[in-house]
Amino acid sequence: MVLLGCGHSGLVNTLDWIRQQLPSRPLHAVIGGMHLLRADPERLKFTADTLAERGIAYLAPNHCTGLEAVCQLRQRFPSQFRESPAGTVHRFTPADTRG
Repeated sequence: MVLLGCGHSGLVNTLDWIRQQLPSRPLHAVIGGMHLLRADPERLKFTADTLAERGIAYLAPNHCTGLEAVCQLRQRFPSQFRESPAGTVHRFTPADTRG
């Protein structure tokens, strides 16, 4: 699972770095600020394509993700998307994280 405060380095860059550090571990969830508030349509599409390619099962954007990006992610990933306003509690069981 990836928990972002504010993804200033870029979500895809962060996921790439994690993949390099833990190459055999799947990523189940991405939660937090994806720093897409001022992203242009091309960057939003690239980020969403990368999330789809990586098979992220639980996607909970908040904070600096931005309303447009949140709406696009909700539309593209309806079964993976979770609302995540400040104070949201996300609960997982060990079975949720098996790859």
